[in-house]
Amino acid sequence: MELSIALNRYDRHIPFFNQTIAPPAGFELKAYEVGESLPFRDGADRHDRILFGEEYDIGEMGLSGWIMAVSRNPDLPFVGLPIFPRRFFSFGQIYTNPNSGIEKPEDLTGKKSVYTLGKPPFLSSPKAI
Repeated sequence: MELSIALNRYDRHIPFFNQTIAPPAGFELKAYEVGESLPFRDGADRHDRILFGEEYDIGEMGLSGWIMAVSRNPDLPFVGLPIFPRRFFSFGQIYTNPNSGIEKPEDLTGKKSVYTLGKPPFLSSPKAI
């Protein structure tokens, strides 16, 4: 059985792309490199394409995105599995006004930030930096 899996090309996902992991007998994984905010090899809008377009059998997303999706539609035809392959904190992207004077994370101390619905909650907390 072939299963499609939509992932960002994070370091922890490379084995899916270079096929250095072996799926269980009888299964074949086809990995698609799909960005969330930015387009990658196989496009963008990963969460929407997983949840609403149902384009993939398996998809990767953060816990907050999953909770919001299920709260909006409890009848989603997916099961969420809490898998945490990484145990440290990292940012994928932070956007600032070029005239703000913010050049490094420390410059956010004491500043207000904007939380964009659907994005990881740590983006709204300068104290987390």
